[in-house]
Amino acid sequence: MSFSSEEEHSDDFHGVVRFFKVILEQNIADKRLMLPMRFSRQYGGFLEGKATLLDTYGKKWEMDISKKGSNESFWFQNGWEEFSESYSLAHGDFVVFEYTSSCYDDDDQNDSLEFSVIVFDGETQMEKETSNLKTASTVGVDMFMSNSNSPCFKHEVTPSYFRAKLMPIPQEFFESFLGGVDDTMGWIKLGYGGKLWDVQIGHHGPGLRYRRIEFADWKRFVEENSVREGDVCVFELIDDRELLLLQVHIFRGGN
Repeated sequence: MSFSSEEEHSDDFHGVVRFFKVILEQNIADKRLMLPMRFSRQYGGFLEGKATLLDTYGKKWEMDISKKGSNESFWFQNGWEEFSESYSLAHGDFVVFEYTSSCYDDDDQNDSLEFSVIVFDGETQMEKETSNLKTASTVGVDMFMSNSNSPCFKHEVTPSYFRAKLMPIPQEFFESFLGGVDDTMGWIKLGYGGKLWDVQIGHHGPGLRYRRIEFADWKRFVEENSVREGDVCVFELIDDRELLLLQVHIFRGGN
């Protein structure tokens, strides 16, 4: 999978506004990034002002959105450089933005726009981590979960998850959100870094506190994504009516 140097995309799907930008050498040199023209034309009336980028690890970056030139273009700057350096952005990397909220002052001017962001390596297509990524603190994980619009649960990775090749699902979560999966044995998808794994759900009898996610790809998932003891995995339910998916977000334990 590759992207041309000029490629960008913006969409509004079921009220969720997303776009992605491919990073070019010029973006790194200029220490700024232009928002897609389609997005700017649609929302340009209130874009200029402050912006906050929130990544999947709960870290925030403050920056400006400024209007430049006569073509109605808007740019992330005065803070974009710090975000770029933290992720060691390179030519070909791409960043997915989801517009999540706005805050206005008394004059109806943009006080702050907030975007959730995910950064992908342009060569491996895997989700990138910040070079100064903090350990999986309770605050960081809980902040991410509180900002998610989807049902989710978390687990700290322990040695038993490696030996037994499973990851438990809280029974309350299973009954509330996975009722469409057969009670004895069912299949959903596990997603991370743009890849999908088939996940087989089963349990060992009634009355257990946890239903167990058991799947053959667990060992490969662990190895390919360098999951280690002490990491915290957040499982976020994504239901697009065609694919039942648990999107995994890995908070590194720092070990």
